[in-house]
Amino acid sequence: MIKRILINKLGRFNNFNFNGVDDFKRFNVLYGWNYSGKTTLSRAFMVFDNKEIPEHYDDGFDFTLEKIDGSILNPNTEADRNSLQTKVFNSDYVEDNLFFKDTGASNILVLADNAQETMSKIEQLTTEIKSSIANIAKFKTQQAENKTYLEDRRTEEARKIKENLHCTFTASTFLKYERKLKEENSIETHIIEDDDELCKKRSVAIAEKNKENIEQIPLLPVIDIEKLKELLNETVSITAPLTRLSNNKEAEKWVREGLVLHNDADVCFYCGQPLNETIINELNAHFDKRYNDFITKIETQQSSIKPISSFNDILPDTAKFYDQFENKYLKDKENLEELRKQYNKVVKQIQQFLSNKLKSVTQPINFDIDYDFTNLNTQIQKINDGVIKEHNTFNENFDKQKEIALEELCKHYVAEIIVGKDYTSAEKAMNDAGIGIEKTTKEIDEKEKEKKSLEAKISESVAGAEKVNTILKRLFMGKTEIELAQKSPIETKKYILKRNGKPAHHLSEGEKTAISFAHFLASLESKDLVDKYGEIILYIDDPISSLDNNHIYAVFAEIDRLRQEDNKRKYKQLFISTHNYHLFRLLTERDEKYIGVYYIKRNKDDSVIENFSKSILQQKSEYTFLFNQIKKYIDNSNEDDYIIGHFLRRFLEIFATYKNPTKCELRTRIQQIVDLKPEYKTNETLLQAVYKTVNEESHTYITNEVINNGSIKNTAEAVLEFVKIVDPDQYSFLEQNYTP
Repeated sequence: MIKRILINKLGRFNNFNFNGVDDFKRFNVLYGWNYSGKTTLSRAFMVFDNKEIPEHYDDGFDFTLEKIDGSILNPNTEADRNSLQTKVFNSDYVEDNLFFKDTGASNILVLADNAQETMSKIEQLTTEIKSSIANIAKFKTQQAENKTYLEDRRTEEARKIKENLHCTFTASTFLKYERKLKEENSIETHIIEDDDELCKKRSVAIAEKNKENIEQIPLLPVIDIEKLKELLNETVSITAPLTRLSNNKEAEKWVREGLVLHNDADVCFYCGQPLNETIINELNAHFDKRYNDFITKIETQQSSIKPISSFNDILPDTAKFYDQFENKYLKDKENLEELRKQYNKVVKQIQQFLSNKLKSVTQPINFDIDYDFTNLNTQIQKINDGVIKEHNTFNENFDKQKEIALEELCKHYVAEIIVGKDYTSAEKAMNDAGIGIEKTTKEIDEKEKEKKSLEAKISESVAGAEKVNTILKRLFMGKTEIELAQKSPIETKKYILKRNGKPAHHLSEGEKTAISFAHFLASLESKDLVDKYGEIILYIDDPISSLDNNHIYAVFAEIDRLRQEDNKRKYKQLFISTHNYHLFRLLTERDEKYIGVYYIKRNKDDSVIENFSKSILQQKSEYTFLFNQIKKYIDNSNEDDYIIGHFLRRFLEIFATYKNPTKCELRTRIQQIVDLKPEYKTNETLLQAVYKTVNEESHTYITNEVINNGSIKNTAEAVLEFVKIVDPDQYSFLEQNYTP
């Protein structure tokens, strides 16, 4: 038997260690209101029934069961799940085993005692199918994990491509390129190995259309080297040379320039004395016309050949080029600058030649410089025909060039990723899992087909329906209100629901619960459980829904039938959880040692299991039980605010119905009671608190604002004050029976 349950995380149960709670007995009754955690607890036992962990516990499914011998069962261990036999009735059982639709119910499967050999084969196939299903689950996990990895990788790489290329690129875009490359079977051919080429294409891909065409750089005038040679070789003779000037070329230059300035002068600009005509004639004879013209020619040549300080005036600004052309243009400029330095060096030499020539016009000077003066223009033309032309061509075809570069880069980056080891390994694992799923699914289909063929040989569903009908008759106190009738000879597993012999429509929740519970009880008599009697632990959660007291007694009788020890059926242990206080009292009336009584409650945000107070067990009615809980909450605040709202409304319902049995809504019923008590009508504060209970506190949630300001306790006090004013005698009796 199970001794206790230890919970780390299970629904609203958190770190529940069972301390201070009595060990479970053979027969256990657990009381708790809706949303307190009863169904959650039943699901803990259902794991050992279904032999699998439920999928919807994403926030945690961590608990253990301690057996009476001290051994521990962990539901997350397959061996432990298979070692315990449980049968659980709860809302999940109804959903999994019965299907109500209009007038029909399906999935009622109860086996009879025949066809042992066929059943053995069916059980074998069932085991094999379960094993195959487990394999499929593993394949699906493998497939899902690798699919997630690939999807996450595509998303991450798409983000990188988007940021790198400044374009719209999503995981879907990545997948589109991936499929295209695989279809073309040309993945690796799109990988760009050269880093420089990759950078160049990226520059094109991310370029923005914000440039204009660049004009050609004008060529420089070229020095006529032959003319220069002729000038340096040419000589002139002086007709009447003045020795004082011939021997001093600087003085000669100074005098020649001064002679020109004094052509029309009468006095010397230097000394202010009258000019000497004889001296003027001597100077003119020294500087005759041929000599002067030759000197002028040299000086003109000298002034026309000058160094180049820079090319800033003729070269375009680097910023005018697109990014992908900047490096090339800067390289060309560097080469041009180097040529400029060489050119200026040669020009300096030429200037020196010309200066020497001015000093020695009567002697030829040999020009021995070997230099190609077209080098500068050659480099300028290279820039014009190269980077400038490329820039202009790109600019004129901007959109097309950008599109081509972007396409090539997208293929490159995608191809580079999908040929990587991690990516290909994950893809292979995912594909292998898909093949495994397909193959195993086919095997399951074949086994399922064989299993159905064997099941078709067994016609036991009729017997199962008869068992359900027998139990239904007991639940409805001998009446034949609801019964199952076989839909047709062909559809042996589908039944028409009938009420008083006619097709039933609009089933009540109570009728659905009764049918579900009858089906569960009938399933306990199936052949596969007969040999396990004495080993099975039963857990029945809330077998009552919208049933009157007569039906409650019938449900109690069925449960009492289960717990009676006889030679036919001996269940190892039985758990019953309910929110119906009437059923709870019926189940706990026997004062037997093997009965354990517990209280499942919400403690703020957590659910807990407590021993049910023996003093409260003495309360024979739900009404007195609710009064005790409300009064205890007011005195000690030992109940969760959440559950007190439900207690208050239910308490008011019972009291108001007792005082005013008129068939009407609760608020109207209370209003009619208040109308008979004028002294209460004047207490508007208390009256509003009572109406607040009717309208708000009984909802399935309590707002933080209500909890924080302590209004629930005030409301509880107001409700008891209302009862005290309306019926002071009854309130006095309630207080006399109150057990703190």
